[in-house]
Amino acid sequence: MENGEEYINALDQAINDEEIRNIAITAPYGAGKSSVIKTYVKKHPSLKYTFISMATFNSNEGNSQEDKKNEEIPLEKIENVILKQFFYKIKKNMLPQSRYNKIEKMSYMYIFIWTFCVNIFCLIGSVLFFPDVLKEKVINCINFLIDLGIPEFWSYVIIPCLVLLHMIILTIIIKQGMIKLKLKEIKLFSNATLGNEAIDEKSIFNKNIDEILYFFEATGYEVVFFEDLDRLENNDIFIELRDLNFIINNYEGLEKPVKFVYAVKDELFHNKEERTKFFDYIIPIVPIINESNSEDVFLKEFENNAEYNISEEYIKDIAPFVSDMRVLYNIFNEFKIYKRTLKDSDSIKLVDEKMLSLIIFKNLYPKDFAELQNEQDESIVKQAFKNKQSFIEKDVEKIRESINQLEEQIILVKEDCLKSTKELKYAFCGYLANWEITISAIGRREPYHNSKEFSIKQILDDNFNFENIYKEGSSYYICYPSGYSINKEGIDSNKMKKKYIDYCRRWKALKLLRR
Repeated sequence: MENGEEYINALDQAINDEEIRNIAITAPYGAGKSSVIKTYVKKHPSLKYTFISMATFNSNEGNSQEDKKNEEIPLEKIENVILKQFFYKIKKNMLPQSRYNKIEKMSYMYIFIWTFCVNIFCLIGSVLFFPDVLKEKVINCINFLIDLGIPEFWSYVIIPCLVLLHMIILTIIIKQGMIKLKLKEIKLFSNATLGNEAIDEKSIFNKNIDEILYFFEATGYEVVFFEDLDRLENNDIFIELRDLNFIINNYEGLEKPVKFVYAVKDELFHNKEERTKFFDYIIPIVPIINESNSEDVFLKEFENNAEYNISEEYIKDIAPFVSDMRVLYNIFNEFKIYKRTLKDSDSIKLVDEKMLSLIIFKNLYPKDFAELQNEQDESIVKQAFKNKQSFIEKDVEKIRESINQLEEQIILVKEDCLKSTKELKYAFCGYLANWEITISAIGRREPYHNSKEFSIKQILDDNFNFENIYKEGSSYYICYPSGYSINKEGIDSNKMKKKYIDYCRRWKALKLLRR
C-alpha cells in the first residue's frame, strides 16, 4: 500500500498515547483500512488485541429510507454478537470465574481418566467404610468364576480386566452422549439468553458489564479492532461502545488502558462536530484505486501476462467502472481461473476481452449475472438483447429527424437573402432602429435593476454568440449617438422577442453551413 508507513506510524502514535481511547480509521469501502490494521498487528507481535467483525449484506438495496429504517438491526442484537465474539475467542480456563459457560471438547482419554479416578475414589471409600461388603462382593465374584470352571488364579486376573472394560464402555457411552446432545438455547450470561425469545430492551452491555470488565482484566487485551460496524446502519452502537470504553478505562483493575479502533467509512457521521466529538483521533486512508487511476492498476496486472489478449484501448474503456481494489483483484483472479479452465472448441472461440467483460459484470452485478444463467429468469441483459431491435429503430428515427432538420436549415440558408452571420446581425440592428439611425449598442434590463449592454463591435464579432442577447422576462433598449451624448430608446418586448426568434433561427442555419 502506498504511504503505508505513514498510516502505521499514525496508528502506533495514537495507540501509545494514553489520552487517546477511541481511534477511527476512515476511508471508502475497499480503500485499504483492513490492510493497515493487519500490517500494524503483524509489525507488533507483542500487542494483545482482538478483532470484532460484523458481517452483513445490503439486502434492502433500492428500498426507501423508511423501509431501511424499519429493517435496521436492533442494537441489542449487535451487542449480543459483539459479546459472543469476545468470549468465544478465548479458552474457558482463561475465565474460570465467568458465568459464561462454553462447551469444551473432551477426548476419550480425558473422560477415561476421570472415570478411572471416580472408580478409584469409590473403591477407596468402600475399603474404608464398607470393607465387609466389598470383601463379600469379591468372594462372590471369585466363586461365580470357579463355578464356571475357571481356576481361582485366573479369577484374580479376570476381575480387574472386567473393571477396566467397564470403565472403557462407560467412557464411550459418555463421549457419544455428549456428541448427540442438542442445545435448545445458549445462555450467554445469567441474564442474557440467545434463542428464539425476544431480547430484553435493556442494553446487553449494561446487563453484563461485570463480565466484560472481568474479561479485559483476565485477558489483558490492550486494543479492540472493530470492522464493518458502519454497515449495520445503526450508529447507536458507536455511542454504546464509547460509553463501554469509558467504563472499562475507569476500572482500577486494569493495568493498561484499552483502546477501541474503528475501521469506518468517511460519511459515517453527518458533520465534523459529530466525528470529532466521538473519536479522539482520526486516521484518513487515501484510496489506492479510484475512477481516475484504476486504468493504471489494470494495466499493471495484465502487462506481464503475454498469454492474455487484452488491449490497452479496452482497459481504458472498462477501468472507470472498477474503483475498489478488492473487486479489481477478484476480477483478475476469476479471469485467470476461467481462462485456464475453459478451452476453445470447434463451436466456441473464446475471446479474452469478452470473457473479462463477463467477469467484470459478474463482480459488479452478481444478482443480474446469476439471472443471466437461469433460462427462466428475465435478466436485464436478456431484456436488452430482446429489445435490441426496438432500440435500433428508435435511434434510427432520431437520426432521421436530425437529417430532416438539417435539410430544412440548408433550404432556409439557400433561400435567405443574407449570406453571412455579420450581414444578419447588421439587419437585426437596423430592424431595431427602424432603419432610421445608426445604433451603437443594444441594452438589456434584467430584474433587480441589473442591466447589460452589447456594443455593435462586440455583436458583429464572429465569435459572439447571438443567443446571448435575448433573455426571457427582460426589457430592452437601443443606444445611439446624438451630438455629444448617447441617447437610449426603449424597444417593445413582444417586437424584440418575435424578431429575435426569426433572426436567431437564420443565424444558427448560417453557422451550421459555415462548418
